[in-house]
Amino acid sequence: MHRGVLFFGPVCLLGSWTAGPAFAQSVPTASAPSGSDTINPQESGHAQDIVITARKRAESAQRVPITITALDGSALTKQNIKDLFQAVTVVPGAIFSRAPDDGLALTFRGLGTAARSQAFEQSIALFTDGVFLGKTRLYSVGLFDIDRIEFIKGTQSTLLGKNASLGAISIITPQNALIRLAEFEIFAFGKQHERAAALLPTMLNQGEGFGVQEIGALKFYLAARKSGRAADADRASAAILSSSHANLRLDLAVKALASLGRIDQAFALLEGLSHTLAPEMDLAPANPGTSFLFAPETAPLRADSRFWTVANQQGLTTYWMKSGKWPDFCGKEQPLKQCQASAAKAQAGHVG
Repeated sequence: MHRGVLFFGPVCLLGSWTAGPAFAQSVPTASAPSGSDTINPQESGHAQDIVITARKRAESAQRVPITITALDGSALTKQNIKDLFQAVTVVPGAIFSRAPDDGLALTFRGLGTAARSQAFEQSIALFTDGVFLGKTRLYSVGLFDIDRIEFIKGTQSTLLGKNASLGAISIITPQNALIRLAEFEIFAFGKQHERAAALLPTMLNQGEGFGVQEIGALKFYLAARKSGRAADADRASAAILSSSHANLRLDLAVKALASLGRIDQAFALLEGLSHTLAPEMDLAPANPGTSFLFAPETAPLRADSRFWTVANQQGLTTYWMKSGKWPDFCGKEQPLKQCQASAAKAQAGHVG
């Protein structure tokens, strides 16, 4: 897969050094009541999405129910913040101090590990690009070339391990191709087309199969979404189909086609698969997993009877029927009984 970059969210965006509302603002604004913040001095008065992988998959921070403060790298540079001792001074509810015997004490909301030898471990975990840094002495190292620091507040031991019993800190260096891709998807499918277009040059030849042809197809897609013209959608669909047979990721191609209303073309890609997708997200271009089938962008596919053929081919209907654990869209987008009937019909057709 890729290296496990741990981001924590959700980030309700703010522009001051204190808690603020869910908007990105400039740094010198006043505080407002909220517990989740992102300090980003480059935006002002506009809602903004932050890409995180707190639940081991890239998604918008606005959708993840975790209290977090994120310090943007440009803000760190502007404020001349060089280590965690300085960083926590702008994080609400965080204190990081050094005792006379050189022991370190880090607390979130008044809870943490008492100052003791730096050989001991903290109850607030520290990660750098997903790599756990176990010893307290590593918490005091200098910061260099940082994209963002994220402070998660609250117990996360089940997800992140025993040392995150009271919270965690994630230091993120400049993003790799996978994170750029996740940002592109959030902006592109969230109708922030200009921001998505600005990311495309940074994705070119940076891995994940994004060459000139694939980037060109995505440009056509953004142009079609922006214009809303059928001719532009046709051109984008043709480019996406052509690129999908080369290196464009299957999940991205299917979501793009579905959001353009090109349902037949999306199913042509899915029904033409010669392999079974992994049940968990594997970000290799040839095997993107099945989670994209349940994304908001692919809702039109789930409303089509052909979805159940694809689900059956991937072994999903067998799992759902045997386990009794049906996906969330059953009961929300369509009645559970209808899902059960469709799954049984797809299995009967497959067996026959």
